[in-house]
Amino acid sequence: MKKLRETEFSNICGEKVINVKDYKLQVEKDLVANEEKSIDLPKSDVIQILLADKTCITVRPSGTEPKIKYYLCVVDNTDELATQKLEKVKKEFVNYIDSL
Repeated sequence: MKKLRETEFSNICGEKVINVKDYKLQVEKDLVANEEKSIDLPKSDVIQILLADKTCITVRPSGTEPKIKYYLCVVDNTDELATQKLEKVKKEFVNYIDSL
């Protein structure tokens, strides 16, 4: 989580990163408007990344195990296309994380 917090996001899985929310630091960064605002919710060790194609990646540590959990949400025109996109994002995001 520390390494993700230190990362300057610009592009993930071939898509531009447009928004990063860090619920632990309570900061939301709009990378399109180049603005930062506070998040008025309870602190939680969660980072959420929104890509230009509406893909959403949520990252948080497990509460019971020494591992990090990733939640991927994709949007496309059909279930089949969304499933294909999810598999692609899953593979590319794992490679991205491994490169950090």
